Amino acid sequence: MLSCTIDAEEQRDVETADIPGTFMQAYMIGNDHVKLEGKNAEILTKINPKAYDTFIHIEHGKKVMYVRLNKAMYGTLKAALLFWQTLSGVNP
Repeated sequence: MLSCTIDAEEQRDVETADIPGTFMQAYMIGNDHVKLEGKNAEILTKINPKAYDTFIHIEHGKKVMYVRLNKAMYGTLKAALLFWQTLSGVNP
């Protein structure tokens, strides 16, 4: 918000761009794991029951699945860094 306020005060022209599938273009480095709960875990099992049913566990009455990320996941700091490195050509 501060940057927007400064831009408005200085009457700067501001442009934004969206790159579709941004984070899907960056491969994860290392072993990062995510816990999927409830609806997220259920959706995966509906999409491909043969592949995912064996990974479902029940914790505190909720369906839970632990997954290892192959590609960057939106919303994580590491994903933003990996995408910037991919976009800029800087090797990690």
